Amino acid sequence: RKPRTAAEAMAVLHSKALALEAEGNQHEALEYYWRLLEMKREYYGAGAKETTDAMLRITDLNNKLAQELITQNRFGEANKLLMTNDGFTANALPDSTQNLQRLVLRCHLFNNLTCMRKAQGNVRAALKCTEKALSILLNLNLLDHLPTCYLNIGALYSALGLHAEALQHCYLALQILRQLMQGGTPHSAYEGVNYADPMNPTPVRPGEISPTVSASRKQAMITQLSITYFNIAVEQEYLGDYPACLQTYEVAIQTVSEGLGSQHPLLHTFTKGLSKAQKKGNARAKRSQEDGGVPLPSVSPTATVAVNAIFAAQVKKRVPGRHPPRRGAP
Repeated sequence: RKPRTAAEAMAVLHSKALALEAEGNQHEALEYYWRLLEMKREYYGAGAKETTDAMLRITDLNNKLAQELITQNRFGEANKLLMTNDGFTANALPDSTQNLQRLVLRCHLFNNLTCMRKAQGNVRAALKCTEKALSILLNLNLLDHLPTCYLNIGALYSALGLHAEALQHCYLALQILRQLMQGGTPHSAYEGVNYADPMNPTPVRPGEISPTVSASRKQAMITQLSITYFNIAVEQEYLGDYPACLQTYEVAIQTVSEGLGSQHPLLHTFTKGLSKAQKKGNARAKRSQEDGGVPLPSVSPTATVAVNAIFAAQVKKRVPGRHPPRRGAP
């Protein structure tokens, strides 16, 4: 039968949208959500909680669709969805629960924009977007997401050739991840970071992970930890610190083999990276000997520690509360 009231009609639209979304038909579900939003605007008013809920539903689905479109290089369509999300999430909401949801969705928006700008070759724009995502994560104290965000920032700095900055952000990801794995709760992005010995080359073994961490989450954490070590090794290699990078490659390999098994696909990637670095290091040492034993320019471990100390001092001086520098509002 046909709905008799507006409330019934909205309930039918909502039910159809949910069913379509559950079936994986997200594009058609989005059409129903838009129709639902228009009805709620007319029935409840533009600023009503019910209307806002419909907007947040659309924002969530737009983020999912945009992520899929970006992987297909359909940037124009993805950008249209993300700009809609930017408008929907730009302003604070009076309801605290909805406002928290808005901020989380806005963080996802900036992550999508990061991926899109990087895929388009605009690394600097991507860096600005991911720093906005980081700002939201820090404000909401979403610590579990910080290691991934710092690794993303590190990758972007690396793409710009700023390998010292990339290395610093990989260190931050490592320190926070290790604390989370061992049951710690860092109070901020820089809390507990040991700048005198930032790498801490001893792997976290499976038995050392807090028993409060679930089995599936433990596997994900070990995977991320090994990737973090690998990224650190890559940046150390870029900086010419071969003794440090070889050690870190070995730690990455050990982390995978002990935590994920000897057949894990990451093991091949890490072993290949170690082999290439060993060859480059040997070639570098040979060239140094041929040049009369004069060492070639590189960033030594001592210099790396000095860079860390300078970086820490700059952070504490520029931003109170030991939070990283933020560029622009989220």
